[in-house]
Amino acid sequence: MADVCRVRQACPKAKVLDELAVRGSNQIERRMGLGVNVRHTENDVVEWINRIFNQQRKTNKRKLKMTKKDLSVVPAVYPMPVLIVAAYDKDGKMNAMNAAWGMICDMDKIALFISEGHKTTKHILETKAFTVAIADMAHMDVADFFGIAAGNKTPDKFERTGYTATKSQRVNAPVIDEFPVTMECELAEVVSTETMYCIVGKIANVVADEAMLSDNGKVDPAKLNALIFDQFQSGYYVTGEKVGQAWNAGKPLMQK
Repeated sequence: MADVCRVRQACPKAKVLDELAVRGSNQIERRMGLGVNVRHTENDVVEWINRIFNQQRKTNKRKLKMTKKDLSVVPAVYPMPVLIVAAYDKDGKMNAMNAAWGMICDMDKIALFISEGHKTTKHILETKAFTVAIADMAHMDVADFFGIAAGNKTPDKFERTGYTATKSQRVNAPVIDEFPVTMECELAEVVSTETMYCIVGKIANVVADEAMLSDNGKVDPAKLNALIFDQFQSGYYVTGEKVGQAWNAGKPLMQK
């Protein structure tokens, strides 16, 4: 049998070699399709291991195709943000709501797909301004409450939380002090069609707790612990570890 250590170095896929600890080399050679009791080079073994690996990968792909099921109509996008939208009414009383259906639509604009009947939406239309905060794990209970309680039925919705808010210096809207990152927005456009109602905001400024920043002065997602909403089972999750760099991870394919 070829030298196990050298094969492992030449072929990281060679997990099959772990079986040598409990099986005889002849059994391994039979599994690889190699002649028993014949001396094989490391290249022979690496070639056969790669062949087994590729065959297994094709088998796994076929299994995945066979196990797909129809789920009917589901908003199957994951992850979704947990955004806290806040606004004053014409008399200066604030309200806040939890919104998952929101996204950046330009470098200085955000789109919120929230219904016209929300109390916060009515405030936005009155004052032409609002803020959008990123909810984090430390404030999950209040963030969820903002999604459970309806402002139209709960006049003291914000006061119940015990949270505080400071008026933005850029727009006529409240910045909730407890949330770590907040976009201060001016109402740019309202899109209303038969299939969609959307509030588009122009981002005038972003405020962030200093503790959330990295050395380069930008928000560090690892410190933020931003909440993620799961539309499949209505769960909350937090962002995980960094696994790559955008506009870099795919560069090797550009060279083909």
